[in-house]
Amino acid sequence: MTRVVLLGGIGTFGMNGLLIDDGGRKLMVDAGLRFLSDAAGYGHRALLFDLDDDLRPDAVVLTHAHEDHIGALPHLGLDDVPMWATPFTARLIAQRFARQGQRAPRIEVVPVGGRATCAGFDVEFVAVNHSIPDSAALRIETTAGVIVHSGDFRCSDAALLGAVTDMDRLRAIGTNDDVQALFTDSTGALTEGLTAPDTTLVEPLAERLAATEGQVVISTYARHVERHLVVAEACRRAGRRLCVVGRSIPASLSAAEVTLGAGVLARGELTSVPRGQRCVLVSGCQAEPQGNLMRIARDQVPHVTLDEGDEVWISARVIPGNEDALRGLADRLAPRGVRVHTAVCHTSGHGGREDLRALIRAVRPKTVVPIHGGTAQLLAHAALAEDLGVPALRVREGDVLDLDDGPLRVAMTRPLRHLLLEGDVLRDDDVRDQRRRMAEAGVCVVDVRTTPPTVLLHATHKNLVEARLCDALAHKDEGVAWADAVAEAAQRMKAACPAVVVRGPDAH
Repeated sequence: MTRVVLLGGIGTFGMNGLLIDDGGRKLMVDAGLRFLSDAAGYGHRALLFDLDDDLRPDAVVLTHAHEDHIGALPHLGLDDVPMWATPFTARLIAQRFARQGQRAPRIEVVPVGGRATCAGFDVEFVAVNHSIPDSAALRIETTAGVIVHSGDFRCSDAALLGAVTDMDRLRAIGTNDDVQALFTDSTGALTEGLTAPDTTLVEPLAERLAATEGQVVISTYARHVERHLVVAEACRRAGRRLCVVGRSIPASLSAAEVTLGAGVLARGELTSVPRGQRCVLVSGCQAEPQGNLMRIARDQVPHVTLDEGDEVWISARVIPGNEDALRGLADRLAPRGVRVHTAVCHTSGHGGREDLRALIRAVRPKTVVPIHGGTAQLLAHAALAEDLGVPALRVREGDVLDLDDGPLRVAMTRPLRHLLLEGDVLRDDDVRDQRRRMAEAGVCVVDVRTTPPTVLLHATHKNLVEARLCDALAHKDEGVAWADAVAEAAQRMKAACPAVVVRGPDAH
């Protein structure tokens, strides 16, 4: 029996992963984080799926090195599970584990275009172009036939770094293999046309840099190495000196084994160059509170200041949920005369509708399974596939797909457990629900004064009573006055108090 369990990335962005169970052999494809906004996280920064014993893989293969595909790996207890990844992805995973203070797992490095046998599965890493080096689509052989997983892709035929999408190989797979299912990136399913490659950004970015009078701070993703090269080349053409702030961008450049060329300024040299000839490249493009862009905005980075006439350019799309953070950045800088511009000289790493059509036509699957997207993207992608005459399966997280005995179908939906990250601490997902209820219901402090002898609750009992009181108030019926609800809840908690230590009238 061959089944696929959809672990994440369905209906909301992030936390991408699925598990292929082929007669008891289990292969996991990707294990990512879903980053949470302040409003959704209640103090937690990310969500990840947990793995029950029957979901524990025998091997893991990774399509590329973005956090929504590899970020959960250090938290899933997979140290003894072999992993296969392309060179850049393998280096980033090793860095990720080192940052967590953990021993890196055993990672078998597969060149882009190479093949490997992973826990008995024959897996081919087909070159695709994305906004990060060494990205791959996967051709996976199972006893029920071939599965293709697109990874994140665009059908670009030009690149400053890494490979272009190998459409010839994808067409050969579609011609020679009986592809049972294509699991494919849906991010751009609402965007018409073909996605332009990063190479098209150099000239317009250089022209805009040349036309801007003040210092320019450009913020993008730390792992978008090709965009870093675009900025460096645009600065050379515009006559600006480039300075890179922070450690994350240099770490990504090192993992990609590339440099930004000669003439890059050290941070301490920045003030020796006129403001109109400077360009600062920095990560933190979603205005993350501890990101380097926000640290610059708070004047916490030595030698880097933002003054009147300077500009901040966000070379990335605004991820839904981060709008308020970026508005807050603009509001913070506006009194200084600093302007913030979003989506400056940006192109997506994800294919638009024409890219999606091209992939489906190349692979010629029996069924398309849209993944990696919000509900609107998934539904639009399914409709697009059906317009091409290819059946599409509309799925949810937790769906278990059956590849045996006829067309691909949803055999069942299983409950999935999730974990939350607060800093580097893992918590059960029910903690977020408790915090949500407290945030919505408010906090009530009950001060109970008694005549001697005074009853003092042991700390453990006190916490239990407070938790039950909060729970009771969070579930207050509509129309019940708060004063009455507090009084009733307090009486119930008083009755629930266990026998405790008693002290006399002189107790403090």
